[in-house]
Amino acid sequence: MKSDETLRQGPASTEPAPPTRAAVGALPLALLLVALVVGVFWPVLRGGFVYDDELLFGPKNEATSSVGAALRLALDPLWSFDRPAHAGAAGESLDRAFWRPLTVLAFALGRALPGPEAFGPHLMSLLVHLCAVLAAWRLATRLLRDSLAGFCVAALFAVHPLMAEPVAWAAAINDPLAGGLILGALLAHARWRDRARGGAPLLGGALALLALLAKEQALVLPLLVVGLDLALGLRPSARALAPYVVALGLWYVARAWIFGHFLAGLFARQGDFGFADLAREVTFRIELIGGALALLVWPRDLTVFRPVHPVLPEGDPAVLIGGAALAVFAVMVGVALWRRARVTAFGLGLTAVMPALVAAALHTAGRYPLSDRYLYLSVFGAALALIAAVRRLAPTRATALIALVLVAASIMPTRAHVGAFKDSDAFHARAVALAPKDAYVQVNAGRQELKAYQDTLDIEHLFQAYRHFLLSLTSGTNHGKFQVDDDPSLPLKQRIERLERMLHAPAEERRPDPTVFWTPYDRLEANLGQLYVHLFASDGSPLDDFAASLEIADELVKVFGKEARVWTAKGQVHRKRAEDDQAEAAFRKALELDRSDALAWKQLALTLTDLGRDGEAREAYEEGARIVPGDLSLVTGAAAAALRAGEFAVAESLVQQIEERVPGSREAAFWRGRAALAQGRLEEALAAFDVALSIDPGWGDAMKHKGLALLRMNDATAALETLGNAARVMPDDFEVHYQIAALMSAMKSLEDEDASWRGQRLGMLMRAYELAPASELRINLQNALTPFVSGAPDRAFSLATLSEKRKDLYSARYWLEHTVRESEAWPELERSQNLGLALTRLGSVMRQRGDVAEAVDALMAAVEYVPENFDTLFECATSLYSVGRKAEAGAMAQRALLELPKARVVEDMRGAVEQILQGWVKEANALNAVGPAPPPNKDE
Repeated sequence: MKSDETLRQGPASTEPAPPTRAAVGALPLALLLVALVVGVFWPVLRGGFVYDDELLFGPKNEATSSVGAALRLALDPLWSFDRPAHAGAAGESLDRAFWRPLTVLAFALGRALPGPEAFGPHLMSLLVHLCAVLAAWRLATRLLRDSLAGFCVAALFAVHPLMAEPVAWAAAINDPLAGGLILGALLAHARWRDRARGGAPLLGGALALLALLAKEQALVLPLLVVGLDLALGLRPSARALAPYVVALGLWYVARAWIFGHFLAGLFARQGDFGFADLAREVTFRIELIGGALALLVWPRDLTVFRPVHPVLPEGDPAVLIGGAALAVFAVMVGVALWRRARVTAFGLGLTAVMPALVAAALHTAGRYPLSDRYLYLSVFGAALALIAAVRRLAPTRATALIALVLVAASIMPTRAHVGAFKDSDAFHARAVALAPKDAYVQVNAGRQELKAYQDTLDIEHLFQAYRHFLLSLTSGTNHGKFQVDDDPSLPLKQRIERLERMLHAPAEERRPDPTVFWTPYDRLEANLGQLYVHLFASDGSPLDDFAASLEIADELVKVFGKEARVWTAKGQVHRKRAEDDQAEAAFRKALELDRSDALAWKQLALTLTDLGRDGEAREAYEEGARIVPGDLSLVTGAAAAALRAGEFAVAESLVQQIEERVPGSREAAFWRGRAALAQGRLEEALAAFDVALSIDPGWGDAMKHKGLALLRMNDATAALETLGNAARVMPDDFEVHYQIAALMSAMKSLEDEDASWRGQRLGMLMRAYELAPASELRINLQNALTPFVSGAPDRAFSLATLSEKRKDLYSARYWLEHTVRESEAWPELERSQNLGLALTRLGSVMRQRGDVAEAVDALMAAVEYVPENFDTLFECATSLYSVGRKAEAGAMAQRALLELPKARVVEDMRGAVEQILQGWVKEANALNAVGPAPPPNKDE
């Protein structure tokens, strides 16, 4: 059995270092490692952005937008996941701030690489890992004095399943970056130790400083250098250690200056796990360190989020597994020290140092302290310890064979786990599958479904988002007999109904579940998610007045009134309700709380536009653009507002900014055309729009403005063709449809137009009417549409529905009265039913407008046509009651109660509706029992 050398004095010794055996050439081994890394991890290059990536590489993060920005903002302490680099206000908390300028630079370099959006950052992560693997190979070779054994260590390190997360997740590049630099520093130190005849390991110190600028965990390097010296059989010395201590000191002084505090931001708490007592604080650390060691040996639990349990669930073996792993590890360290197997002991120390560091600073490590990426260096330590130990027991070839088997066994699970980072859908699906009770995981999955709904308008995504938000809100609470599991075998609607019943369980049934960790932030996000679900659902319902969304927003303000995003969401609800004054007030409140809320600035700008205050809208857009310089839509919004306000000099300046940001782009040409068109330079505008369309022939906005330019040049035929193409691309644009309808009316009189022309003109008029703002234009469109409803009650009814959706009750009544007048055009078999429904809607609109007496007449007539329709009976009872005809209201309510069981009433509202109707019936019965009031006495 081999034994290690005794300790040597170091550079003072004149003994040559033992030669490194090179049974296999270095170049072939290096090429094999490159092929192995690329072969296993090449799918990451086709991956997208997930989770934090979308913020780190999105327009909100200026620091990663370019190499210049990264260097310019290198000293900014407020770089974080949820703030732009420069948005910190005075007194803002630095709890979530990080100072990792080298990591930021790596992000920026990745974004600067050519190719699809996510390709560059993923390529950067792969290259960084590859460099770390090569450094690991050379370091292991120096420690083991055998290039093949070093190759075995590097191969195990390269493809271990725990490597999937730090390599495939673009946001996690700081771990392979810092880890690779630490390995590089250790390699430089080992080379200096082999060759030194004086001086100090300056290269090692420089790499140590770079590692610290990539991630704070590199502060353990001086300790690792001492361990490396011992593993090399050398005595540590102050000269050998000095550059690393200097690097650490420089880094600390810089951080203390940047953070303005002697603690240098190193102990900022990321949160509190809510541990019940000191015992759980201790047992969790056993669970954490031991669990990390167990994962290194048997990575069975490959997931993106491992929840922390404030109280360990009954029967959970995590602490037992952790304790057993720690016990075995302690025995291994003891044996290694007893056998004086210094390299093995160094590998074991390197394995445990990072989990121990996380455990020591647990509350600064984030919400998921047991994360694969934190174990990057630990994987190298474990591989080094394994190969060093096996070599003491077996020949090199046998060691290589064992390593080959382990590498082969690692490839499949590593490749499988890489798939979890393919895109956001895969990422959140994996997270939910493995942590279904985690409130934060469910919130993020809900957000992803909301985003998918906005991209596709597929209602299934909206329902799935609602389910995830319900699961988040119910996690951390035991609901007693109402407790249910989310059964995937059930239809989605039934799953949601079960969760809703659980969420609304009586207070006496609910009690906290201390095994589940959640935070007020989770509840805020889940409730905000619910609000947006209701908002989007209401947006798709023609008659919804967004009342449910407003109710949720008001409740959120009561509970989370100090959160800017709550006010921003409330403002969005008011905008949907066309309550512009309330919307403006809500957005301004949000900005009072957080002036870096770019969404609030953008929504405020849209609201000010609706109010006709284009100058103020332009200023709001510009404020948003200062916060998120990468969001071009804010600059273009400001340019459009300036043009509407007639601020042409300002508009020209903004257009110049657009041209500087995206030179030669379709946007640059388009906005140059917009500026020219607004100032009457029609030929110049037309040429600019043609340039934009040559770059993107399908761009609807460029088509529309080209059509408007042609219209002003009196080329009606070309304008109509161009605007028609724009309408097909932009079905929700009011101006396009209005201009086409007006142009068609001007080009042909009613007598000259054929059926096809008339049908197209009608379609444009109806679509323009649906999209029109509340202005004189809408009245003009109403008058233009009136001739088209003659003999067409369905068309009039559709126009009434559109008007109700917009809360335009005057127009709704107008079209419903037309519907009733034209009802003879309905087929006889459908006439009574349709007329009854139309009269019901007419009565409802009249009642809402305050014309209650007329509403009663319309609803009483409706009852004659549809005597068993619940909505008609309920509306009629409501109107009768409101005019004091309580006896008749009771009789109508009695009939409505009979129809209630088969009525389409929301389940949550059914009980309240029934209670109201029963109350009216009781009042009517009481009146009937008393009898009519006696006539007045004429003699008095």
